[in-house]
Amino acid sequence: MLALRHLVQSLGTDRVSGVAVKFGVQRPFSVRDLFNRAQSRPPIPPPPPNLVGISKLSLFNCQIERHTVFVWAREVTPILGPWGLIQSIPTQFNEGGQCPFDDNGILADSAAILTRNGEGGGFACTDGSVYQVSIVDPERPTCNGRNDPTIGNCVVEDQPSFFKFNRDGDELTVMLENGRLSPVPN
Repeated sequence: MLALRHLVQSLGTDRVSGVAVKFGVQRPFSVRDLFNRAQSRPPIPPPPPNLVGISKLSLFNCQIERHTVFVWAREVTPILGPWGLIQSIPTQFNEGGQCPFDDNGILADSAAILTRNGEGGGFACTDGSVYQVSIVDPERPTCNGRNDPTIGNCVVEDQPSFFKFNRDGDELTVMLENGRLSPVPN
């Protein structure tokens, strides 16, 4: 019942007329609309236990397809928040095929994803909360140009990525490569 209530709220139901309002367009909705929308959403995976807290998450885009990727994040605990688009990151391969380096062999800049106060365009985090990060590639052949973290065919990682925020924790920089977020080698 809670999922149905959330679904109705996400459609933006006008309580007076019983009409779904989405993107400023009004149209009558049916139980079938609610059912179809509920079926298209994947279940929310639980975060793994015993996450180590980090004070900042940064990312390099070393995806082999060399596409621009879009990074989305949402709070998972203590409450489930909506997805928010955080960054778009172009490929960071240089002309020589090295990543993440510029054409002079200098380490490229990583993009801030989760931060204390939203610095560098990152998502401003709350101490002790857990966040899910999803990386979307709208250029994937099965994605059809959609930039949406809820569409499995558009998500690059092969497993969900969760991070616990701790203002006093270490900073973590990861590299997107081969469908995974890997720690940056030293």
